[in-house]
Amino acid sequence: MNVSVLGVPFNGIGTPPEAENPAQAVRDAGLVARLDQQGHRVTDLGDLAVPAFSGRRDPVTGVLNQEAWRQVTERLAVALRGRLDPRH
Repeated sequence: MNVSVLGVPFNGIGTPPEAENPAQAVRDAGLVARLDQQGHRVTDLGDLAVPAFSGRRDPVTGVLNQEAWRQVTERLAVALRGRLDPRH
């Protein structure tokens, strides 16, 4: 099976990647090597570019770094467009 790995260095609480980077943690845990060992053809696409951390909390929703959330979601949609096979 062909497998592509795309990291999104943005965590669920909106803190900067230097504080917590789930994409790097998954790589450090050996995801790419393990997939390869299972016989998959793995392409590591690197990390999605994420906006700078603003530290601003939205006064209405209370969400930290809300604008970055929006941008990451849009960038991820663009990056995945055409990569996902709708037959699976």
